[in-house]
Amino acid sequence: QALQAIAADLKNVAAQQKLTAASYDKTDTSLTALSKKSEELKSKLAAQQKQYDTLSKALKDYTSQQEKAQATIQKVQAQYDKEKAKLEQIAAQYGKQSQEYKNQAKVVDELEQQLKELNAQYEKNETTIKKTQAALTSSEADIKKTKTQMQDLGEKAQKAGQDAGKLGLAVENSGK
Repeated sequence: QALQAIAADLKNVAAQQKLTAASYDKTDTSLTALSKKSEELKSKLAAQQKQYDTLSKALKDYTSQQEKAQATIQKVQAQYDKEKAKLEQIAAQYGKQSQEYKNQAKVVDELEQQLKELNAQYEKNETTIKKTQAALTSSEADIKKTKTQMQDLGEKAQKAGQDAGKLGLAVENSGK
């Protein structure tokens, strides 16, 4: 849900950027236009950072859960191996038709089913972790791109400020 909310925020920021782009000519370097673009980039960066933080926390949580799942699988596997060895002993001692064997076979079957389910869930979680890692990498790239855009915009603003200063001097000098 948090990721959906962040995605909605990013769509909103993108819509604001389209509106600003439509409002200003691409070559418009007025300080007002640059200021508006700067605010939009700051908003976009904040949303992207929020998305990155959410993904980073989710990845940490998924990884922690996966480690616990691995430990559970190992415990169940050890129990399965122990119960299966016991089943083989019962088979040798009482035969495969005995009630003891049937009872132990049921225990082994249940553990085997539990292992299958745990392993299936583990694989599903691995896929989720890989997708989250990919989304995190993409989010990091988006942040870098936005920071570069902000840097470029800062350079344009500095140039526009210098141009405005030169214009002011020229106006001042022409009046003398």
